[in-house]
Parts: sequence; structure tokens; C-alpha cells
Amino acid sequence: MGIHHEKNANFAWLQYIISHLSPNGRAVTLLPNGTLTTQNLAESEIRKQILLDGWIEAILALPTGFFMERRFPAARGL
Repeated sequence: MGIHHEKNANFAWLQYIISHLSPNGRAVTLLPNGTLTTQNLAESEIRKQILLDGWIEAILALPTGFFMERRFPAARGL
């Protein structure tokens, strides 16, 4: 599925989650919105492959402040 950027663990977590799902398993993730738009070539390729392989059912954008302890906008992947 690709090699994640060594200074950004977001895609490493996605790859880890996907690799540990059972055949009909499902997962929900919570990641910064930047994961959806990164311009890093390696991360863009991983994101593209995740989409092409059909791992994403939906993406929900959450507003800044949705979680009181976090001040950055986040997205939940289903």
C-alpha cells in the first residue's frame, strides 16, 4: 500500500488498522483534515490506493472544537 512519511504517523496508523482487519471487518478512524489533502507524494499514493481498494465508505468532516481537548479540525473515516 506504500511507505508512509517517517515524520507523519497518520498513514502508518491507517495502514496498521487496515492490515489488522478481519476479512469482513470494519474500522472507524479519527485523523486531522490534512490527511485528506496532503501534497506529500508518498502519502498521496497511499491515500489513492486506499480509495482504489475500496477501504473508504464515508468521510465525515468534524468542526474545529468538536472535541474540547482538540483545537484542530478533524475528519472521521468509516
